[in-house]
Parts: sequence; C-alpha cells; structure tokens
Amino acid sequence: MEKYKAERGFIESRSASRKRLKKEQVPMSESECKVGVVFDMQFGNLMHQRDLGKCIKQILRCYSMNRRLKAPLQMYMTSLDGLVEKEMSKHDGYRQWDMHFKAENFSDVLPKESLVYLSSDSKNSLETLEQGKNYIIGGLVDHNNHKGICFRKAQELGISHARLPIDSYLEM
Repeated sequence: MEKYKAERGFIESRSASRKRLKKEQVPMSESECKVGVVFDMQFGNLMHQRDLGKCIKQILRCYSMNRRLKAPLQMYMTSLDGLVEKEMSKHDGYRQWDMHFKAENFSDVLPKESLVYLSSDSKNSLETLEQGKNYIIGGLVDHNNHKGICFRKAQELGISHARLPIDSYLEM
C-alpha cells in the first residue's frame, strides 16, 4: 500500500486529509465573503423524485466545495418543506451543516434589495459578484419542461435578475 501511495503522490491518508480539512475549515459566519448563494427549492413539486434527488445531489456538491474555501460563500436553502425536506432527510445530520436552511421562501428571509435571481432568460449579464448580494439559483431539474419559470418568478416578485455570461467564456 505504501508503494502505491508513493507512486500516486499521496502524502497523507484519506482520513488524515479529512481531519486536516475539518481543522482548517472557516465557518460561514467568520468568512470575509458576504456573497450569498440561495438554492430556491419552491419548485420541488414540479420534479419527479429522481430529478429532485439529482438536484439535491448537485447542491450537496456545491456545499462540499464551499466548505473547503478559505472564504466560503453564505449559502442558503429556502422553501425547504414537503417533498424537498423528505428528500433532504435522507442525508443524516444535514441540519448541522454550515448552511442556512429555511422553510420560508427566500423573499421572506432576505432583504429584497439584496436579491438577484439567476436565469438564462434574463437580458442582464452578471459580470461580477457583489458583497452583500444574494444570488438565487432555482432548484429545478426540469429537462426544459418549465422554461422561463425562474425568470418569471423574479419579475413577479419585482427583484433583480441576471444570467451568467457563459457565452462570453465558452464557445458553443
């Protein structure tokens, strides 16, 4: 095993690596970064259970990456109730994660002027992330069955919206 580790360039065991990461972890409350990312789960009832599971798996990956940052983002999951909460409960201890879990809608939890709903349908291109802003990602794996729903939600609530400028960085 030691020979295998040496060949692959491993300098510490997986458990030692996890312990080191845990010790170096900066809690969100102590982070210099005050950019918020909000996963809006109000569309949970529009997904099949399998797609809801995929959506939550993507959020878990984001959470996992965020907690390893030296200045983690402020992360929220809103509208956490019903089917969404049932699916999340499959992940033991999630309520102890360094993330804000709210049963309420994001519009009832965060200041309206801080909200920016991310939608590919928006004409506004997001070039920089601003401290104190909360960027909302619609928690929806929909295979284009509900095109434009997040954009319409932003317009309905009268909040800012923007799209990520992916086309400026990737050739499609």
